[in-house]
Amino acid sequence: ELFWKRREKLNGDAKKYSKTILEYLKDDAKILIIEPGLPIGGEIVATFRQFLLEKGFSIISPCPHECVCSIHSNLRDGHAIAKGKWCHFSFSTMSAPNRLLRFSEDVNLAKKTVSLSYIYCSRVGNTNTSKTRHNIVEKEKKQIMGDNLIKAIITSNKIRLPNGKIGYYACSALGFLLFVGAEEKKALKSGEYIELENSSVVVSHRDRKSGAIIVEV
Repeated sequence: ELFWKRREKLNGDAKKYSKTILEYLKDDAKILIIEPGLPIGGEIVATFRQFLLEKGFSIISPCPHECVCSIHSNLRDGHAIAKGKWCHFSFSTMSAPNRLLRFSEDVNLAKKTVSLSYIYCSRVGNTNTSKTRHNIVEKEKKQIMGDNLIKAIITSNKIRLPNGKIGYYACSALGFLLFVGAEEKKALKSGEYIELENSSVVVSHRDRKSGAIIVEV
């Protein structure tokens, strides 16, 4: 809530509070940041993501890569960046504490699912953070170019498309993706990790609405 009314100062505020948090962490610490799954929440998490990466942290979840953010970055340069989207995932409330579920029902806010934006990181080590981060990103870029398989994470629920097809938005090191396939194929879930062949991604094949790279599955 510290950020919600100070959007124009988001970067500065995120760095300020990140530094405060880091002062309480051990060298091998892990950190989990969660915000409501709204556009501003996704933006806040993405800002923390960038700062933590610069400080030598490694992403555990949800990002399948540590390159430029495919959803909240303004970088173009051939990289598929999402238009009008934000990073968030849907979670079932079935595992929530019964006391919280009853309270939600009592105030007429009962929900079967909740939408959250989050980042879960661990510290890479007590080393030169800028050098460490540069080496990790460069190594990942080389792996992307050389590997046959690319890891991606589904970032949306099922989308109905023309001609009886369905789609799912996804994030990968190659950029923002839109998986398109037939209805009868296996359904995917928000937050699910999948692997696809590098050769199946044609960077120039873009969705006009979202800017995502279209991948036929």
